[in-house]
Amino acid sequence: MANSIAYGGRYYQKRKGYTPVAPTIASLDDTAYATGDTCIITGTGFTSTVNVTVGSTVVSLTSKSAISIVFRMPSMAPGFYDVQVTTIHGRSNTKNIQFV
Repeated sequence: MANSIAYGGRYYQKRKGYTPVAPTIASLDDTAYATGDTCIITGTGFTSTVNVTVGSTVVSLTSKSAISIVFRMPSMAPGFYDVQVTTIHGRSNTKNIQFV
């Protein structure tokens, strides 16, 4: 399917003249979090189909727009983790956080 993109077991039709752009994380609202803390990601390219991972854990989103994503931190062991956004257009850069 040359005119489509596969993501999550589904195919999405490419629009003519449209060049998909992978998401970009510009910043997080903090660098250290605990279970239940709210995290706000700002950036670009957050399309309608978005997954956010903290380490290898996919988190549930509280809200999302084209330039921001809000979620609550899941229960995790203390340590350092990468936060990354994935859309049908690719994976973002990562931002490192500390879980306390």
